[in-house]
Amino acid sequence: MPAAGSPQPSNFGTGPPAPCTSTGAQPLLPRKGDADAAALAHDQAVDTIGARHLHARLRAGVSVGTTIVLERDDVDSGLRAGDRGVVSEITPDGVAVEWERGFSLVIDPVAMPYSALVAA
Repeated sequence: MPAAGSPQPSNFGTGPPAPCTSTGAQPLLPRKGDADAAALAHDQAVDTIGARHLHARLRAGVSVGTTIVLERDDVDSGLRAGDRGVVSEITPDGVAVEWERGFSLVIDPVAMPYSALVAA
């Protein structure tokens, strides 16, 4: 017989498993986070404005306050390669820029490429 205070052998796994008392209709443990009909009905009216703004910021590749330099001419707007401006707002419609030549214009970052001016 082992001395008092010494570890005792475990009988874990030697007997039959405990009987299941679930009727099948209800799980033994509550499941949190499952999508059921009530939760799904609530989630169908999700507002997508935040997702659209996040997509716009990722597409822009710059943040508000960044000075950008236009990489090529745009005849429709009168902007020329090398024009610089400061990003004032980023929206799903494009990047709003205050140009050094004294006007504001919202540009599409895909159609009108630019790069961030790196401070030396």
